[in-house]
Amino acid sequence: MKPFVTALLLSTLLLAGCSTGPRIALQQIQQKRVFKLPRSEVFETVRFFSVKEGFRLDSFEEESGRIIGHRTQQAAHTNDAGKMIIMNLRVLQVDAENSEVTTRFTFSSVNDALSRDDEEILVVCYTTLYDNLEQKVK
Repeated sequence: MKPFVTALLLSTLLLAGCSTGPRIALQQIQQKRVFKLPRSEVFETVRFFSVKEGFRLDSFEEESGRIIGHRTQQAAHTNDAGKMIIMNLRVLQVDAENSEVTTRFTFSSVNDALSRDDEEILVVCYTTLYDNLEQKVK
């Protein structure tokens, strides 16, 4: 019985450690990145990301390199309508194989102070988009 208790305690400690691990702050997000993808593949990946993550594309202009979209983020513990997240991307062709992507995710009410949960939501938007682009590179 003693090994079982030891294993249970170790599992609990590991889970507690995972939940309190380091998290990325919104200020640490690098908004301008270069990906080893042609511009057309960046646009295709962003379109897929938008559908998957529930963003409605308001502007999708490959000629100018602009992508603008939005989605409503439902509040977790209230009956509020939620906040709108605005996605604004600029895609520039660096050369035949590389594209520079400048990304900005914000809430529509920019004058409000962001809560920790709000910041975390925006961080997830950035990291999910960047993960999708990185996966396309591989």
